[in-house]
Amino acid sequence: MSKLDNNGLWESSRMMIPQHKSAIHAYHHEVKRKSRPHLDEQEFELIGGRLAQAMRDRDVVTVEVFDPFEVVVIHGQVIDIDVVNRRIRLLDGDDKRWVNVIDVMNIS
Repeated sequence: MSKLDNNGLWESSRMMIPQHKSAIHAYHHEVKRKSRPHLDEQEFELIGGRLAQAMRDRDVVTVEVFDPFEVVVIHGQVIDIDVVNRRIRLLDGDDKRWVNVIDVMNIS
């Protein structure tokens, strides 16, 4: 009995080289990539106003930041706004992080 009987031509060729394996993993990783949602000008101004108010009042805020592969949520205090580079600095415990304003999807 031949191995071609059950599954056709590829039944006997089950070998996979490391380059194939890494290409398959890279493909599955890229399939999960999300595109950036488009925020209109009004939403962008609303987020900017909330960020400025949070810095002025020294409030702790929850910021949802865009990442193509996962949801990133940062809880912290806005300690600096860099208008030139369009980014904010958040104090999260002892960690200080710069976040691009264009990546902020929601603030509460």
